[in-house]
Amino acid sequence: YNVAALQSYLAATEDLSTKDGRSNAMKLFGAAATTFRHLRTDLMDGPSKDTDPSADLSAPCLSMCEYINLAQGQMCAYEAATNRPTQLHGLLAKIAAAAADLYNTALEYSQDPIIKGRLTNTSKAFGSHLKTVSILFRARAEWHQSRVCHADHAYPMELARLRFADTCCDEALK
Repeated sequence: YNVAALQSYLAATEDLSTKDGRSNAMKLFGAAATTFRHLRTDLMDGPSKDTDPSADLSAPCLSMCEYINLAQGQMCAYEAATNRPTQLHGLLAKIAAAAADLYNTALEYSQDPIIKGRLTNTSKAFGSHLKTVSILFRARAEWHQSRVCHADHAYPMELARLRFADTCCDEALK
């Protein structure tokens, strides 16, 4: 657990304004996610399974940590793609939508009864943050897809996507 936490911390302290920093952060977030998955699947659910682990070693908490790290890595991929000389809005929409899905999965795990019951403050704090970030990435995905629609002269679809992105932003501010 400490190894995964350290990998996540090191990833979070990388300079995301540089290509090398984003690349290192993506690798470290991926390594942290893999470590959390290993803890959950091979150690906690393995032959030496603890029948009543502490909340931070419960399957929902380890899954939440895994998906948070995957989502953070996806966010780094999004940042890398936005720093290209030419922005490929279709690709950016897919990357942002994937990040939104990963953050939403982490949100679902954060609301598990084990976490809500034993880590009440963590559940509320993470839940609020993960919901907001998921919605904002969904809005980004819709905005990028609206740019694709604009380029294809699909103006009604562009407006619909922009309205949905605006609705997402309003929801995130609640």
